[in-house]
Amino acid sequence: MKIQYAANNSNLFLFYVSFSLFGYCVIAPLAELISPNSETSLVTILYRVFVLGGAMLFIFQLFFLLKKMYVETLGMCALLLVLLFWFIYTCRLFYDATFQANLLGEDTIISYITVGYGFVFIPMLAVARSYNEADLKRLFIMSLYILLLGVLLNLSVSAFQILSGSWQGGQRLSTERLNPISLGRYSAVLFLLAFGLIQIYNKKKILLIIVMFIGLIGVLLSGSRGALVSLLSVLIIILLANVSLKKIMLFSILLPLCVGIGIFLMSVLVPDIDVISNYLAMGGKSDQSAQIRYQLYHGALEQFYNKPILGDLIVEREYKFYPHNQVLEILMATGVTGMLVFVSLNLFVLGKLNMLKNCTISKRGGVYGILTYCLIFYVLGGMFSGTIFGALEYWYFVIIICFSTTKYGSVSIHRRIF
Repeated sequence: MKIQYAANNSNLFLFYVSFSLFGYCVIAPLAELISPNSETSLVTILYRVFVLGGAMLFIFQLFFLLKKMYVETLGMCALLLVLLFWFIYTCRLFYDATFQANLLGEDTIISYITVGYGFVFIPMLAVARSYNEADLKRLFIMSLYILLLGVLLNLSVSAFQILSGSWQGGQRLSTERLNPISLGRYSAVLFLLAFGLIQIYNKKKILLIIVMFIGLIGVLLSGSRGALVSLLSVLIIILLANVSLKKIMLFSILLPLCVGIGIFLMSVLVPDIDVISNYLAMGGKSDQSAQIRYQLYHGALEQFYNKPILGDLIVEREYKFYPHNQVLEILMATGVTGMLVFVSLNLFVLGKLNMLKNCTISKRGGVYGILTYCLIFYVLGGMFSGTIFGALEYWYFVIIICFSTTKYGSVSIHRRIF
């Protein structure tokens, strides 16, 4: 029996967590370069195999090799609520597939099972390990490098396509395999990781400020309103929670600078696009995407009003699609029952974060501060896009928080294989 005192997990496992979480940010532009005219790419297929195959491997390790794993009471309560929420959603999916299949889209059940279970639930179970501060520091550093590489690759590929005349991205910067919403989210998390790590690694402050700058530029160029609003909301919360002259000066200089450079780059790369007008028009009558989402919101609310206790259907009836607002989606699909579980889950997770931050000796919560920033970002981001069933990043961070501990040597294994 071997006990790890410095960190609870191997670098290989932490790399799997990081790359399965953010690796598609790198894979998408590589697939664009390797297979530009193909709907499927070998690189993308290999990435999916890596995520699912790695998950099965680490689940095997979890059940057959790990001898002890420490979980605090708050984390265990949150974990049970996670499993309860997925059970409720599974019941809804099974009921709709059995009794209301005519109201669903042609591939709704297959896509929910494939994405929800194959690429979210199973990998989520695989990352259920005890994480101490040493683990989280390494995880966030790996994630920072992966996201930095991915954001730079996406921006470079988009710029190359624009300059070569093959650009088909429309009004917002993205690639064919990575939509503007995803690019905006990756860029925003890159900013938050760099911001959080500045408080831990003061000697690398200049480098991390440059990374923050790149992340913010990526958010602005993506044109993702959800990522932008969620990021600004997190920054406001950070400022209100820890008011300091340094932070106010940093944000007051960095934000206007990034906005100016972002507008300049877009005006040079795509002179036909008025960036300022596009941002001002977001949510207005001329914004067709916003108008469709308003209809989805209205339809989801109507379904909730009709069946408020247990919900009505896993998708919005008219468009046969999720409503791009995870709160409305939960109310629509599972009613008050599912929403109570979801709210309780987030309260327990926030309670666990508060406990971890109070126990750590790191300044301003250290790595647990980063966990808080990312969790709030993904909860807020879920108000603008995506489905709760496919919210891989949110579920990963919830599980990591559930199993985070201030204790060292919390994992004992029969023999170290991974």
